[in-house]
Amino acid sequence: MSRAWGVVAVVVGLASGCASSSAVRAARTGDFASLKRQIDARSRQGKLTNGEAADIARAVAGREIASARSPADASARVRDVRACARELDSELAARMDTHDEAGAEAALARLDMGKLDAGSVRKWVNERDDAWRAVGARGLVRTDDDRVARQRALVDPSPRVRRAVDTARLALDGSREAAAGSSGATSGAAPAERPEDDPIRLRGAR
Repeated sequence: MSRAWGVVAVVVGLASGCASSSAVRAARTGDFASLKRQIDARSRQGKLTNGEAADIARAVAGREIASARSPADASARVRDVRACARELDSELAARMDTHDEAGAEAALARLDMGKLDAGSVRKWVNERDDAWRAVGARGLVRTDDDRVARQRALVDPSPRVRRAVDTARLALDGSREAAAGSSGATSGAAPAERPEDDPIRLRGAR
């Protein structure tokens, strides 16, 4: 079964529901010929419910994520289902258990959907793998405690880490603005960090 088929199934089929059927079991085991026959038959009979369609789509997507044969393919499959990350959280959480690029993509998808928070990803900021280091950089949102780590991440050799810490800085700036707005403050807030203010950059580091 092609990845595209599985992604289309997720996009058009996902809805809330928890039905179980032999079609779902076929999807989970990779018996896609049987799955197609059952879907066709149940659709003709008008017996395929929204809940069952959702479970089938989720099972297909989970199978696609888990069965990738190469690291590049695994990462691409995780990226393909990011729009459905909320519905596929358990599958993405399981993929995170493998500490590779696809696992890092799964972590970022869960972070963006609010299934992980900054405190839970910050521990990866010193990882050797730059994909996981980028996940950790997304957690550097504490104003003072993470300042030095943000400065280091800004000059990390990996572009993905630098992009990730920029995202963290934007989140930090947004939280400062929200706090200032809610308190009615117009002055006295800590200034937003800017690349040109970072001492590491001023010393000419990459």
